[in-house]
Amino acid sequence: MKRALLGLIILILISNCVGCGSNNSPATVETQETQESSTAATEFKETHWTEEYYVDEFNDPTDEKYIRGAFEGTFSNSATASSYLAVYFFMDKELTLGTGFLNDDVFRIRLVEYGNHKASFLGVNAEDVQIKIKVDDVVTEGTAYYLDPQNGEIYISRSSTSNNIFSDFLDAMESKKEVSFVITVNSYGRVSSTYRFVVDANGLSEIKHHWVGTVIVVV
Repeated sequence: MKRALLGLIILILISNCVGCGSNNSPATVETQETQESSTAATEFKETHWTEEYYVDEFNDPTDEKYIRGAFEGTFSNSATASSYLAVYFFMDKELTLGTGFLNDDVFRIRLVEYGNHKASFLGVNAEDVQIKIKVDDVVTEGTAYYLDPQNGEIYISRSSTSNNIFSDFLDAMESKKEVSFVITVNSYGRVSSTYRFVVDANGLSEIKHHWVGTVIVVV
């Protein structure tokens, strides 16, 4: 009788210990994964356009502002098809490159393949980057004005005479319309990568700014 009672007590203790282990560790890991996934997705699903500050050499915010957009799309090349693409837009007022090389209103498109690898423009010139945008079934074509290989960025300027992409894009944002992008990068005479994504105006109305013609002015 005593042995049976002792065996019952041991079984109860073992059962309680197993229950404690299953209620703690797996639940904690699942919560962390859910929180991390939710945080990563928030930028693209809710934020879209935000107002940001440039930083100085100490990484402290300055008084100068710019407008930033975060979107998602796909990219394809010889190694992959329709893989995940993170896209970041930066709206710059009177951006200067080098010694007066460019002093103009521009938007920069940063392409991040798989969400963690900036696009490479090795062997690519600005005119090798073909850009098409579609707004209300109307297609506008052009080329990049400038490339920043270090940051995987494509520059499109307001005063560029090669295309009307800058003005058509900003007009669409002002009218709260979606803009579909197809960017084709030609490397060494052949198509090396194609990037597809859609940009909307979600969040722009929450930023204090006004439009002068087709140029953003942050006030």
